[in-house]
Amino acid sequence: MSTGGSTRRAAGGALLLVVPVAAAVVGPLVTDAAIPSDGMPYAAGGGHPLGTDALGRDVLTLVLRGGASALGVACAAVTLAVVVGALLGLAAASAAAGGWTIY
Repeated sequence: MSTGGSTRRAAGGALLLVVPVAAAVVGPLVTDAAIPSDGMPYAAGGGHPLGTDALGRDVLTLVLRGGASALGVACAAVTLAVVVGALLGLAAASAAAGGWTIY
């Protein structure tokens, strides 16, 4: 049995995870602390790879600065879901069939 396909799938999955996390962690370090509104509203080009928003701010800078907070919210949501799900699962297992018996 060949493991080449599973290795490529694992590498692809790792790439899909590493790139956004790296952008969220490194993004605030490589962008300016203040986001100037030096562009025209909704302008493309002119040093703005993703264009500008309605206030003339660079969208790429906004995405990189906001990645860390989005990543934090996602991690908190997953942690809360795991804790609540585990507690509900334990409660359901203890109530089913009279207790903690394994058949």
